[in-house]
Amino acid sequence: MIASSGTYTVVLDDGISPKQIEHAFTAGTEVNIININFKTSAKSVKIYFLEAGVLVTALSCPTQKSCGCSGQSTQSKDLQIKGLLSGAEFTTQYAFVPCASVVCSMDSIMCSIINQQPRLFAVTLLYRAAARYFSEFQVTQRNNTNASYDEDEKLSLADRYINLYYERLNGSSKVKGISDNMAAALNNLHDDCVECKRISGTAWAIG
Repeated sequence: MIASSGTYTVVLDDGISPKQIEHAFTAGTEVNIININFKTSAKSVKIYFLEAGVLVTALSCPTQKSCGCSGQSTQSKDLQIKGLLSGAEFTTQYAFVPCASVVCSMDSIMCSIINQQPRLFAVTLLYRAAARYFSEFQVTQRNNTNASYDEDEKLSLADRYINLYYERLNGSSKVKGISDNMAAALNNLHDDCVECKRISGTAWAIG
């Protein structure tokens, strides 16, 4: 809610990929802008009007957590909301009552794990690509070097590389695979989205 009437542009600025939303406002009338579909990995986001001279007013029911002026049930301890006036932060909030939530990104988690063990993942992917490459030789109709391969040799190479792929993926008595290292890698992330609980037990043998 603002004290100006007109069509103005709201900016969600995360410093990475800002989003602009144009909307018509009437002074003193509350407006709900929903389905924004804005996600960011940035630690903070500024919300402001693109146009100069928009009159904003302090909110009578501001919140420091999560969503709007609702009760404690929808608040999130991971979010902090502050007012912004002339680029400075204040406890008083102006014009906007943002509603946000924290979500986990599997892409980000996987990238972090791969960055810890790039060679293991690279070799595993290489074997998978080679297995697929040789398995698709059977359907080629082109008169080239690949087409001249013996059919049995194609299948043999495809089987060889798919076995190497699964060995790097699942591990074996000779090779430590991705699955063997996943628990340690997840523990090293120190990410709130990942909770590793290793169940252990104790047994006694009487002889």
